[in-house]
Amino acid sequence: MSFLIAVLLIFIALWLVAILFLRGEDLEQYDRDDDSGAVRSFAGKNGPSEEHRKCVESIRAFGQQARGLSKQERLRFMRRFMEDMSEGREYAGEFCPG
Repeated sequence: MSFLIAVLLIFIALWLVAILFLRGEDLEQYDRDDDSGAVRSFAGKNGPSEEHRKCVESIRAFGQQARGLSKQERLRFMRRFMEDMSEGREYAGEFCPG
């Protein structure tokens, strides 16, 4: 019985330490979806470009190819996939001041 009480007291003490000292700052201010400055899209006049569609399709294909892999195999596959994604493609972009 005293063992259970000791385990319970240790659990409560750890819970209190986590609640009182390990909380971190409140980041609720960043949770709003209505913040128009949070997301910016620069799609062309005719919607997403052909390059965009190709990237989306390759990411969808990745999901099919990674199905059934273990965590380690999936990580190796994702690294190779991301490294090879830009092979043979040219990207045109620009940085806009915020």
